[in-house]
Amino acid sequence: METTPISSLKVTSKATKLLFHRSRESMTWRRLDLSKIDFAAKAPSKSVLTTRTAFEFVDVTAELA
Repeated sequence: METTPISSLKVTSKATKLLFHRSRESMTWRRLDLSKIDFAAKAPSKSVLTTRTAFEFVDVTAELA
């Protein structure tokens, strides 16, 4: 493959702990607010899908009508 399967974007402000990611399958940016995640050693382990197989879109028609 000649493409990266996932793209990420980190907001570099110290006050904002945001991370955005998207995949080749879905170019819709997904936001992670890192300030709301418990990174403690005893915190329960969780995961999230980084790719989606369903077609997703944002309808912007109302903004132009």
